[in-house]
Amino acid sequence: MLERCTAYSAVMAPWAFFSHQTAARIHGLPLPGREEEEPLHVCVWKPERAPRVEGIVGHHATLGSTETVMRRGWQVTAPAHTLRQLASTLSVDNLVILGDALVARDAPLCTLQDLAALLPGAGGSRGAVALREALQLIRVGSESPMETKLRLLLGRAGLPEPALNVNIYDRHGRFLARGDLMYEKERVVVEYDGDQHRSDRAQYERDVDRLERLTDEGWRVIRVLRDHLADPQAVLARVRSALAGR
Repeated sequence: MLERCTAYSAVMAPWAFFSHQTAARIHGLPLPGREEEEPLHVCVWKPERAPRVEGIVGHHATLGSTETVMRRGWQVTAPAHTLRQLASTLSVDNLVILGDALVARDAPLCTLQDLAALLPGAGGSRGAVALREALQLIRVGSESPMETKLRLLLGRAGLPEPALNVNIYDRHGRFLARGDLMYEKERVVVEYDGDQHRSDRAQYERDVDRLERLTDEGWRVIRVLRDHLADPQAVLARVRSALAGR
């Protein structure tokens, strides 16, 4: 998509900017779907005419209603406002995944306060209900879309909300591990293991060592793989059993 953005920017009107899914891709946000199959989304300020070209979806915005920033030398919708634009087309869960990525602890593109400021401007627009629901569920600390999906699964089942990606130390204050979803009182960690944990030998060996250290310190580790999420009730049963046993 970035190559297409580069090509189109050569003929792009000075009052136009990339928006919606295209802005999200430029910001590096984890959108569902295949970006090579997406059209470019280009927005213009009213009363200018939106582009009508094959492969381009044109949009209008009222001056002052949407913020823009420079990314890669292009004018694009600001991160928080990109989330608001996508509220009319994405599910609540996908909006939460994007929101978690926006407020990521290590390299945030915006803050929770920035996202909350979107609500007054959302009004009765299409997607406003989904946006309001998503903003209640976005948290700082998630480090991947699958971690977010796992957290939402636990929360909707009525389980306590875990701490996200917190350092765990042993009884002497030495670092043990960083837990994906942690229940400190119960000493339970729920870990999402992506494919790299299986295919990367060094990663696999680190996981074994880390699991042994946590077990020695009295932590119970629930490891969840992508295939496990095909049976969410089984995942929930494992987590409930671990918490109850503590």
